[in-house]
Formats: sequence, structure tokens, C-alpha cells
Amino acid sequence: MSKNLALIACAIVVAGGISFAAVQHGQRPGEGRQDRPGRLERDAGGRHARLGERVRRGRELIRSLGVTEQQKEQERGVAKALKPIADEVRPQARFLIQQARELARSGDRAAARELLRTQLRPMLAQAMERARPLVQPLVGTLTPEQRAKLEAAAAAHGRTFDQDRFTRRLAMRLARRGAQR
Repeated sequence: MSKNLALIACAIVVAGGISFAAVQHGQRPGEGRQDRPGRLERDAGGRHARLGERVRRGRELIRSLGVTEQQKEQERGVAKALKPIADEVRPQARFLIQQARELARSGDRAAARELLRTQLRPMLAQAMERARPLVQPLVGTLTPEQRAKLEAAAAAHGRTFDQDRFTRRLAMRLARRGAQR
């Protein structure tokens, strides 16, 4: 009887230790992650870890540019000008994305992709065309030192600095909520 009791107590201690180790490692017991190539792991906030790393590096690059106070003021003005465009597009995009998710969950992934291609992509392209004239003057205020840093960062990744791509990305960054601050 005491032998069985000792075995049960040992089993409970071992199970508790495994649970504690799994929690410390960031996984729940019984929740193994599948390490498949191309599969993005999610970080604690639910976002893709690799994407979060790219965003973090982009923010560090922007901070390293040494943006002047005058450029920051212009940036705030452009963000305020972009706000009506973003406020118009955001609910429509959210609705289309929700429809695509529902289609994908029901098993019709091809229809979900087609919905995003035919409706969301043109809508976002049209919004970007409206935003580009507002953002391009801001890109023109880059000093030669700032432009050199951007070119060096692109060269570090085997690319060349693409002003149009930088304009699009800056427009997306300034269209986010809270960019006016």
C-alpha cells in the first residue's frame, strides 16, 4: 500500500516538474510546436516573430537617421493629412479581410485569395495613390547623410535604395493610428 502511495507521489512530482518546465519554456503541457519549414512561429503577443523582428529593425533604422525637429513637424502634418484616407479605407479593409477569413475557415481558400486580390488590393492601391503626393515631399526633405544611411542599410541586404518603396512604407507608417503624435 505504501509502495503504491510512494509511486503515485513520485508520478505527481514528475508531472509537476514537467509542467513547470514547459511553462518556463513558454509552452503549455501537451502543446508541441510543429517545426515545419516556412511555418511562422508566433511570439507572446500573437504576432509573427519574424515579422516583429523586421518591424523592430525598421524602427531602429528610422531612429538612427537622426530626424530633425522640422522633419518631425512635417511628418506630423502629413500624418494628419493621411488620417481621413486611412479612416475611410480601414473599415472597408477590415470587412473584406473578415470575409476572406470566413471563406478560408469554411475551406474555400482559393475564393478567399481571390476576394483579397480583386477587391482589397485595388482598394489599397487607390488609397496609396492618394497618399503618395502627400508623402513624397517628406521624402524629399531627407538630408544627404540620412539618404546615405538608407542606402547603406539597403546595400547590407544586397539591394539598392528604392525611393518609391520607401515612400509607400513611410505612407503606411504614417497612416497608422497614433502617428500624429
